Amino acid sequence: MLFGRFFRLNTATLAIAVINGQRKFITVHPGSVLKVISRCADRPNAMVDVLVDGDLVEMFAVDVRRRSDEVNGVSLQVQVAADQRR
Repeated sequence: MLFGRFFRLNTATLAIAVINGQRKFITVHPGSVLKVISRCADRPNAMVDVLVDGDLVEMFAVDVRRRSDEVNGVSLQVQVAADQRR
């Protein structure tokens, strides 16, 4: 299960963000720290909600699993930064 876990992206990956009320494809860059904030199904094409630098995006769960490594010890720092942007 990915929910609540933090990951550091290894490869540039597409995500979907809402920009000016429209869904747009964006690139999430390598080195970005992700926090999965939605539960996902075990289907390969499942989408999950992810915080990237405090911004909400949708990504394929398989991309999070295959293109990133789990990160420990950053949860408090990233969570505080994300909470301050709200």
